[in-house]
This record gives sequence, structure tokens and C-alpha cells, in this order.
Amino acid sequence: MKTKGKTNKEIPLETIKILVAVEDLLKSWLWLFLFLLKKPKLLLLIAVIGSIWYFMGDGCSLAPVAENSEQQHSDLTRGADLDPDEFDKAEVFEPLA
Repeated sequence: MKTKGKTNKEIPLETIKILVAVEDLLKSWLWLFLFLLKKPKLLLLIAVIGSIWYFMGDGCSLAPVAENSEQQHSDLTRGADLDPDEFDKAEVFEPLA
């Protein structure tokens, strides 16, 4: 009897090893998280150290890296070029009425 859409393919051994390793890693992180929930002062200490590492290091850098600061400044402050004549033509207050 055949079923639609299902095939009997064997999963490669490498894939099984990777899945087992990921499962073991998740279990270890779960045990660490549960341990830290039992010790809230330790959890707070790790959170403070992690946030200092994140914000003082390169973890929070959202700006593109430029070789000189002038190039970086001009990349971040381009904005729009506004033509004063086009700006005067815009109907600003009519939609508010």
C-alpha cells in the first residue's frame, strides 16, 4: 500500500550525529538556565556582565565601519535633497481641514 507524498529515504549518519549534538547542547543550556533560575543573584551578575560585554564591545555597533570618520559621517547624514520650490508647492494644510 502506497501513501502519497511519503518516501522511505534513509537519513545520513552525519545528519543524525548533528541532530544528537544539537539536542545535547540544548539540554545543557536548559540545565544551566534552570540552575540560574534557582540562584537569581548569580543570574543577575551574569546579566550585568553580559550587557557590559555587549554594549562596550562591538556587539551594539549598528553603524557601518568606515576607514575614516568623515566618510562614516557623510554616509549616515545624507538625508534628502529638498528643493524649496517643490516644498512650496506641497499642500500641507489642506488635508488637515
